Amino acid sequence: MNVVFSLRKNKKEPENKLGTVQYYVSYDGQRSVPLSTKVRIYPKYWNGTQVIGRNADAYNIVLDDIKADLTRIYFHNKDTISHIQEISDIYENKLKPKVTVVELFEQLIERKKNIEKRKQVTLNTYDTTLRIWLIPYLRDNRQNEHLEAEKLNHADLEALAEKMLASGDIESVDYVAKTIGRIKAAIKLGYSTGKLSKDAVAKYDVYLPKKEKEYIYLTPEELETLENLTFLPQEYKLERVRDLFVIQCYTGLAYGDLAAFSKSEHFRIAENETDWNWLIKKRGKTDIYQQIPLLPNGMKFLKKVNFDTTPVTGHVYNKNLRICVKMARINKYLTSHISRNTLGALLLNSGITVKTVSRVLGHKTVRYTESVYAKVIDEWLVKNEFDRVFRDKK
Repeated sequence: MNVVFSLRKNKKEPENKLGTVQYYVSYDGQRSVPLSTKVRIYPKYWNGTQVIGRNADAYNIVLDDIKADLTRIYFHNKDTISHIQEISDIYENKLKPKVTVVELFEQLIERKKNIEKRKQVTLNTYDTTLRIWLIPYLRDNRQNEHLEAEKLNHADLEALAEKMLASGDIESVDYVAKTIGRIKAAIKLGYSTGKLSKDAVAKYDVYLPKKEKEYIYLTPEELETLENLTFLPQEYKLERVRDLFVIQCYTGLAYGDLAAFSKSEHFRIAENETDWNWLIKKRGKTDIYQQIPLLPNGMKFLKKVNFDTTPVTGHVYNKNLRICVKMARINKYLTSHISRNTLGALLLNSGITVKTVSRVLGHKTVRYTESVYAKVIDEWLVKNEFDRVFRDKK
């Protein structure tokens, strides 16, 4: 693309009157109409391409800035324009720049990062939505990774949701709904900032089959089996993951909090044998302080790893964890997060109140804890009532 400057002289007295410097943009046989740069000079100070004379630098800086702006607009929109005239129209604010879906999503991530100050673990979910789902969908189904945001419609979101479910990699329909919701948020951002003339997907809702969510956790017997698992010397990586998972089960530390754990910052040693050792830490996801009196087995495994809980990469962690589960002959599909479910169930079944469990796990509200562990709480209440009434009649 070329930006060409020329001087439009005064028709009546071309050499003695101020003329106006104009510009036009050309590319591949296409050419925009000449438009004014608002720079006015005498013809004797124009050499055909730029301003000359004593004050030439100041004028030429203005022209260079115009050229730079036009060039930037071109490279930003070259995949979506139909005629080079659109570059001038965008520069002159006669036409909105054609922003792509991917560009809007990247802007949404930046906003979450800089304005809303989201945690890295949350930003990672947006990055996954962009790289794993949105871009591959645009390439495969739209044959255009640079699809204009104006052209994204309800059918695209429906097709993406169906593709996610058909992939076999998604266990929760809530995950699909949240992914589609992030894409809708990017389009909404484009509309609210004036980059889009409409929000074509604002009223779209993902209608997906609802599955009852099963909260998996280890029973005390299963947890004990996992704790007593022995390893060969060459299986030290598996043993490391088992140790960290057991620590999670007794502390409620999420995977993202393991790396940030520090004995000097987050651990309070008991002053006497009758007191508790405490783990006090702000949970990364909710910014709620967790205050956890450490159970003996949790303390045992923390000492074993010398209070160094730095984990391996997430997918490696979960893969090795499932190997450990098979070695322990436990027929459950475990991930790192199951440790928090295990601690919640362990405390509730031991008679700890829901309010206390909520504090220990760092949940924002007790209501959320009740919704997550509703089945566990029901079983605990029924068991307690039967123990109270029929304890001597078993």
